[in-house]
Amino acid sequence: MYSPATDRHKFDWEEMLAGEMHVAKNFHQWEQALPMLSPQPFVYKYDLAHIRYFMSNPPRRKYLERITISTDRPQLQFILKDKGNYYRLSLQYLLHGVPIKDPNEDALFFVCDDTQYHLLGSLGDAAMVQWMSGFDNLISVLKPGFPAFEKEILQCIEAMYPVIRK
Repeated sequence: MYSPATDRHKFDWEEMLAGEMHVAKNFHQWEQALPMLSPQPFVYKYDLAHIRYFMSNPPRRKYLERITISTDRPQLQFILKDKGNYYRLSLQYLLHGVPIKDPNEDALFFVCDDTQYHLLGSLGDAAMVQWMSGFDNLISVLKPGFPAFEKEILQCIEAMYPVIRK
């Protein structure tokens, strides 16, 4: 009998917070490794743009990029903007109260600011980043549907994260 494979890159909020998933264990391992990795001078990332190419060829030096692992943890906040006919909810990362310009979520549990990687603050943050990345970190809601969105989603987000209304 065929059984579909689970999406290992996606996770359920309740199962993850209960620590029942592989993702929770991985996050805790990154937390334990962070003090050891941050002072290392030679940490690199390797881009896997075309997996088939990299599976059949050896690693190449030109695809390596030097990075630093920071011990600073970013905070999440949301921006709700009134755009006239609709509202736009976006995710923003703060580092010491300053927004990170052009953040990149190219690694699970990490947010990248150019070549500096920051481990997210908690499993809840990782789940929220994963959920918002499914919407490209931008949710648009038409004004007639906003009361339902506010009741079902926005109030839950406001209970955990600051929401700035503009």
